[in-house]
Amino acid sequence: MRTLKKNTILLFGSGNGKTYSDNSRYLFEYFSKIKNLKETKNIRPIWLTRSKNICRFLTEKGLECYLFYSLFGIYFALLSKANCVCSSLADLSIFAYFTPRHKLIVQLWHGTPLKILENYKMPIIKSLALRLFLRFLGRQADLYISDTVLNVPIYKQFVSEDKIIITGQPRTDLLIKSKSTHDEITILYAPTWREYPFSFFTKEDLRSLGVFLEKKKIVFYIKWHDVQKKEIKMPTSNCIRFLQTDITDFLPEVDILITDYSSVYFDFLLLDRPIIFAPFDLDFYKNSRGFYYPYDEVTPGPKAKTWKEVILQIELLCDGGDRWQSMREEIRNRFHAHKDGQNCKRVYDAIIAAI
Repeated sequence: MRTLKKNTILLFGSGNGKTYSDNSRYLFEYFSKIKNLKETKNIRPIWLTRSKNICRFLTEKGLECYLFYSLFGIYFALLSKANCVCSSLADLSIFAYFTPRHKLIVQLWHGTPLKILENYKMPIIKSLALRLFLRFLGRQADLYISDTVLNVPIYKQFVSEDKIIITGQPRTDLLIKSKSTHDEITILYAPTWREYPFSFFTKEDLRSLGVFLEKKKIVFYIKWHDVQKKEIKMPTSNCIRFLQTDITDFLPEVDILITDYSSVYFDFLLLDRPIIFAPFDLDFYKNSRGFYYPYDEVTPGPKAKTWKEVILQIELLCDGGDRWQSMREEIRNRFHAHKDGQNCKRVYDAIIAAI
């Protein structure tokens, strides 16, 4: 390995600068953990954020973090050697791109896409503005990570094929290495967001679900998408709770996952635990958004059309009626090229080699 210059700045960000999460978070923590090793002592990983709370939280943990438009935030953004994002270029401040030809742009992304990516549903003006900005940069990314070669045709719409690397996602290393620590049955409901009004529960749904969960002594967590979480009222049952922590941190504690079109189930496959699919508006969603893969062929679990059917499937699983292990294994092998817990290292090696 060639010697890197002293204080080689690597920037990380997520959620348009508003969150501390996803692949950027886990790769940032990996770089921060190993930065004192002999071969990486000149690397300086820095998190940039718009949030004072995130900045305070990371600083108290001994991690280096600055606000987007603070003096240090602007200074290090201009000096960075690599920019690591996982949603869009807006995960970092505009200053991080002022010298685009002299730094590496790494798109870590945030999961295997099942539904068609939002960028291809943009209004014309917004799409044109993005294209003009990318033209200023000269490209969108220099490295684009993926879990599987199956995603390459999708990502080729963003970057040339030679920039796509099959490393696996940094965040899923945690799932390979973690074990459950709880006793009670824990269920997570993690639906995707909708561009249109949609009611996930009726009052009767919540009442029936609450009665069932209390009878079975099941804890039921709901993880709303950030865009939708303010639209949903608090549940009334003591067994139904909102998940406030990072979803990846929580997945090892989940016995049964319920989702519709969220790519979180691809991550959950690494734990080989039951998944119930609840695509209540499948036909409408398919027509309005669309999928990259045939839905029924890549979703290894029962399909429920109502909450009454969801409850039935939960009851069957609690009685040992899991008939989907072989399909889960098949889909896991198709969509995870690596299952060794070394994704962070592969991405790290690719970044170091490129800078």
